Amino acid sequence: MKPRAALLEQVLAQVKPGGSLVVLEPALRETSRLLLKVRDVMVEKGYAIRAPCMYRGACPALVKESDWCHAERTWTMPRVVEEIARAAGLHKEALKMSYLVLAPAGEGWPEPRPERLFRIVSESLEGKGRQRFIGCGAEGRMGLAMQDKHRTEKNERFFKLHRGDVVSVTNTEAKGDGLALDDRSEVKVVAYAGQGVPPAPKTPAPPPDEGQREPT
Repeated sequence: MKPRAALLEQVLAQVKPGGSLVVLEPALRETSRLLLKVRDVMVEKGYAIRAPCMYRGACPALVKESDWCHAERTWTMPRVVEEIARAAGLHKEALKMSYLVLAPAGEGWPEPRPERLFRIVSESLEGKGRQRFIGCGAEGRMGLAMQDKHRTEKNERFFKLHRGDVVSVTNTEAKGDGLALDDRSEVKVVAYAGQGVPPAPKTPAPPPDEGQREPT
């Protein structure tokens, strides 16, 4: 991992302030896990990850050998690719990859937003009478589940999420390996897959004390 991390450091040294280095790998378990291990080396060296990670510690997807992390984006296939895919019997309705967006040395992680955020890192894990996803956020990687009977106007979006979406959730309860949502929960999409997470809103400055107001 260290030689790969050293190469990324060399490239990042050429990146202008405010710029980013994007690293792409195939969405296979082996290549994805290797990229996540390189990610951990870079984080240990003090580099910040702009995307997709919101968790700042060692990647939780590496805890279990069976886990890995990849992205998926829908796309319109060029005609020639569509013809090749059809002839080969392949299904290419979506592009899959593992990726990192790294910040240059000395630049920090994105300012955390006040909401409880998770990036959806799985496909729908729908079961009988419930919807479930794996989410990864500042707290780590965990399951997010809600029973159909708790569906309301405020949490309806949970049943339509896609891998890569970043969501805010409220009123959850720790259950099993993750969090359970119910009819009190509110779910909002902060950023759809492929979009950047908007920066944290700035806190308005407090008004001056009456005694400090300038005379008019």
